[in-house]
Amino acid sequence: MLVSIIIPTFNRAKTIGPVVESALAQTYSEIAVIVVDDGSSDSTADALRPYMDRIQFIYQENAGPSAARNRGVAAAKGEILAFLDSDDFWYPEKIEKQIAVFRAGGPDLCCVICSAAVKSAAGVELGNTFEMSGLKLPVGTGIWSNPQEVLATRFILFNQVVAVRRRCFDQVGGFNAGLRLLEDYELAMKLSTVGPWGVIREPLVVKYNDDDGIGVDCMTDDDRHLKTCIEVMSGIRTAGHGLSSSAKQLLGVELSDMRAEMRIRALIRRGGVMVSVGKLLTVGIRVRKAVRRRLPSWPQPRVRAI
Repeated sequence: MLVSIIIPTFNRAKTIGPVVESALAQTYSEIAVIVVDDGSSDSTADALRPYMDRIQFIYQENAGPSAARNRGVAAAKGEILAFLDSDDFWYPEKIEKQIAVFRAGGPDLCCVICSAAVKSAAGVELGNTFEMSGLKLPVGTGIWSNPQEVLATRFILFNQVVAVRRRCFDQVGGFNAGLRLLEDYELAMKLSTVGPWGVIREPLVVKYNDDDGIGVDCMTDDDRHLKTCIEVMSGIRTAGHGLSSSAKQLLGVELSDMRAEMRIRALIRRGGVMVSVGKLLTVGIRVRKAVRRRLPSWPQPRVRAI
């Protein structure tokens, strides 16, 4: 199986070299690396010059990360697609282990995800993405049969950790080019309806928490982050994308909490006694969420070992 590795980049001259090296250093040999420069104005092209004989380079005017990934997919020839952000890192066995799961899982397997080690920009270990998302796997490697119900209740790092069949990516329409935030969550939700996933508990990716970037800006702005989550999740629920009724219901509950949080934040901004009222209501929402996560109805991944 040929794996097309797509790396979108924008003004990442300082990090793009090691990122490309981690893709080229994969122990799985049937790979093709495509770097899409999304209109960089720094020295990204110079940083990539030593790798030009081993990668396919595409330049486009700035259109956002979703459009850049889709542009890379359009140029890709691989049966399997994998995405690597230009400030993160893959361990050498990442693709090899994911291909092994594809082969063991058979042709109906839509995609394979692994965990990622999360580090600060200074390299300090902060945990791994499965643990941070409350994704408790009963086995180290297996076939995951209910991703849509689980994804309806929590975010799981996706772009850097997924390898996806090209036909499944095309079936759901790829990345939504109109989104510059949470585009990975929307794609994951769409792919969750196509078929079972493979899953690897081992962290095979290093995700660095950056000090800048549109994602960082959003995460540090609570109002913007909540607004973006509501817009994207509402769009997914309205469009349906083949979601089960239970997944739609779970999304509805999450949206209800988020909308309540937005109203509470508006109360707090009014000042005075509303600050105390808002803080009390916020505690109530957090308690309700905590209780919900401990109920038997809270979806946990159904995974069988392979």
